Amino acid sequence: MALYPRLRNTIAAISASLCFATPALAQDIPSLFSDTEVEQTLRTFCTPIWIAAGLKPEDVHIVLVNSPELNAFVAGGQNIFVYTGMLEKSDNPLQVIGVIAHETGHIAGGHLVRGDENMENASYTMLLATVLAGAAAVGSHDPGAIAGALGIGEDMGIRNYLMSSRTTEASADEAGMSFLEKAQMSPRGLLEFMQKIEVEEGVPLTGDQKFLIDHPPTPERVEAMIQGLGRSHYADKRLPPEWDEMYARMKAKLIGYLHPDFAMKKYSRADTTVAGRYARAVAMWRLGQIEPAVELIDQLIALEPKNAYFHQAKAQMLFENGRIADSVASFKTAAALAPKGTDEIHTEYAQALLEKEDPANLQLAIDELKIAEKIETHNPELHRFFATAYGRQGHEALAKLELAEEAILEDRPKTARRMASDAMRHLPAGSREWLRAQDLIAASLTRKTHGDDEDSAGIHFSVGPAGGSPTGLFGPGNSGFTQRP
Repeated sequence: MALYPRLRNTIAAISASLCFATPALAQDIPSLFSDTEVEQTLRTFCTPIWIAAGLKPEDVHIVLVNSPELNAFVAGGQNIFVYTGMLEKSDNPLQVIGVIAHETGHIAGGHLVRGDENMENASYTMLLATVLAGAAAVGSHDPGAIAGALGIGEDMGIRNYLMSSRTTEASADEAGMSFLEKAQMSPRGLLEFMQKIEVEEGVPLTGDQKFLIDHPPTPERVEAMIQGLGRSHYADKRLPPEWDEMYARMKAKLIGYLHPDFAMKKYSRADTTVAGRYARAVAMWRLGQIEPAVELIDQLIALEPKNAYFHQAKAQMLFENGRIADSVASFKTAAALAPKGTDEIHTEYAQALLEKEDPANLQLAIDELKIAEKIETHNPELHRFFATAYGRQGHEALAKLELAEEAILEDRPKTARRMASDAMRHLPAGSREWLRAQDLIAASLTRKTHGDDEDSAGIHFSVGPAGGSPTGLFGPGNSGFTQRP
């Protein structure tokens, strides 16, 4: 479990870009983080939904957002952003599946305009920043801010947008219910989670307030879902028993990582389940109690020696406490056991190899990064590691090409253009790498430069309709149930 590395350096830049955000929002930008186990658990739960919707599961990306809000949304294509608050406050796998079924309804329904290739290929950081900007604008109910964020005219245009948004949200609810039925899963979880939202919202909207939100009133959605549950042939069908254990471990790991003090109380020593011990091990690691954390994770490894995630957790504990050489062996085992289609473990293994600073490990690090690159195309830090490895091998042109890739993902077109141009001068004309450098230069010329990006790792962007309005359980105008008229 790790923060996307660049996020630590870009939070301030994102905050500055949210020109119409409230001070509270600008000061509390949620961060992205990746965790293979959580993401793979969600993929296991939701693959039947994606198949029912006619989507290729491998084309759908799960992105985790560290925020306590009960939220999820879709942006930039088939990217589903899932808030940790939604996972933590859920009660069972069916509720999580129901929420993602709703989001799948947006993807399958074509509710995202897909005319801007830059947004399709943007980093997850940029997409999150764009969503937050739109959410801040609509949440402020300032017509000028809303118009600027969403690229629409004021007054009637805003009302038309909100009406259209309410229609698409109702459509996504209906589609989500139909996908659950086709996948032979109960829609009870989606209903339960919507009822949870209804309780959190408190007093229902009245009068004109109903027309100033971008989602149908929650009581109306609850009623529609109650009717849908009554029609379902699978209303009382249970999920596979092993999914309950996967859910318990996922939630325990999240709580241990994000709320270690609370986790030590919730999962006391009296809790001898694997999930309980897992939570305590992660929590102790986060609290700096490295030796008892490693001892406890070793006990779990003894129980399940082929569990890649336990080996990964041990490796991270060692790595982040400066025991680089010791971590490499655990990362190697985790990478060998990692499920196909996962990238994070391979990236972490490569990083540990690079940190060890042994020239003999450079090619192995590059090989691991290539495995990760086939799966994850939105992580700029991946290209930073490539550049480090190539640079140490003496391949300066390849290193600069990777730095150009990183800069494009971080929306720093001037830096990307300079690095790609430098790389081209030292690459064989017509080679695959030379052509890629040429493509990066062309891509950099299509992006607007907001100030001098040469010395900045920040993100600069404009919000408009070309990239498609992000949409989800709460939608772009309301990134949580507290944003009310």
